[in-house]
Parts: sequence; C-alpha cells; structure tokens
Amino acid sequence: MRTGYDPLDFWRRLDYPPAAQPYSAPGLSTVTVYCRGDAEELERLLRPTPFLPADDRFAVSFADFSTATNGGFMDCGVIVPVRYGDLVGGFYLAEYENHSWSVAAGRELWGYPKRMAAMRVKRDGDRIACTVAAEGRTLVDLEWEAEDTAPEPPGLRLYPHLLVRAVPQVDGPGFARFDVLSRDTSPDFVLHEERRGRARLRLGEGLVHAGEHLTVAGVLGAVHTVGDFASTARHGLPTVLARLA
Repeated sequence: MRTGYDPLDFWRRLDYPPAAQPYSAPGLSTVTVYCRGDAEELERLLRPTPFLPADDRFAVSFADFSTATNGGFMDCGVIVPVRYGDLVGGFYLAEYENHSWSVAAGRELWGYPKRMAAMRVKRDGDRIACTVAAEGRTLVDLEWEAEDTAPEPPGLRLYPHLLVRAVPQVDGPGFARFDVLSRDTSPDFVLHEERRGRARLRLGEGLVHAGEHLTVAGVLGAVHTVGDFASTARHGLPTVLARLA
C-alpha cells in the first residue's frame, strides 16, 4: 500500500464528481407523457423493491441535459408513484442515459437504475420526437406535438424520488449496504415554459426487465417543459429513510 494514501484520491479514477458537488442544467427541455398502466402488472414489477404501488398511472419522461455543468447527457425514465410507509413519491422502474459516466454516477451515488442506450431527440417547430434504443431494440418511441386544447396532465406524485442504493457483497449472496433514499430536487427547479400537447408513445419489450412488456393502457396527457434544473447542496443530496443491510 502507498504510504499516506488518501482514498479520496480515487475520485480521480472515476469519471464523475462526488455527490456533494452541485451541478445544474439551465434550459432543461423535458417531454413528459402521463400514462394509465395495468395495476396488477405494476404491483408485480414492484415486488422486488421495498415499495408499494400508490397509483395505476405512471410517467415516461425524456430530458435533454446537454447543458449540464457536470457534462451533457440525455435521460429517459419510467416513473411510477409508490408508497414507503406514509411517504409517497416517484420510483424509477427504468432509466436510460447515453453516457457511461452518467450511468455510473446515478447508479453508484444514489441508486437510480440507469442503463446505457442510444438516445435521439429531433425538434421540428412544435413537434418533438424522441427515441431510446439498446441492443438493436427500440425501447421508447415518443412523438409529441403542441396543442393548447390538449387535456391538462394528471397530478401524479413523482417527487420525492424514492430510491434503493444497493451495494452487493463481494463474497456473499446479499448486500453489504442497502439504503432506502429520498431525493427531491424539485424545490430548486425554475420553470420557464410549459406547453400541453398530444403524444404518441410506444414502449418496447424489455424496457424494464428482459422479456417483459410495460402496458400503456392509455395516454392521459403530455407536456413539454423548459426550465432551469439544479442539484444543490440543500436539495440535491438524498435523505436516508432506512438502512436495511
């Protein structure tokens, strides 16, 4: 072992900064589609987690973080309202990003279930098209078009994010660390624009788990927002709700 070695030096071997370092994404563009799902299916998908379903609706969001101060990336997530004790928030059933460093950061720092995918967004006037593809399969195909008379989106409880940060044992069948976290960056988000619209959404097989299909029983509403995102020292760091291992 090196004499006087400081483990904090290892941050230089990673491609992302520590959790305590704030970052922001001014002008964050996000398309969010609100869906009706299948209650039994959602309950089954949540069984491996410590959370209970709180709704039969969920959201699919596609966010362009290309302006992020810690490095640009794109993010697509499927977020379902869940309950943990008396707390209701949003759990990511699936999440994809297009850079290995951002996938590693989200998983290792806070337990977001991020995976790599090729992601594309195309803007044409009041239309936005987004796709997520991995291993030769299209996982998300989304088209949104602005329409001021479109339905008002439903009020889903998507914040705080309820997360599981699970660190496997290196020499056993269980976990060396299993933390249930709550993280809520929404108080620092500054909304500049929100437009309702109509959306067409197709979710491919294997989006959440291999061989499984997430049912979209109906599209309830869709919005495009532009605003300033910030992960600050006050609201960007999670609270540990429970330590189960």
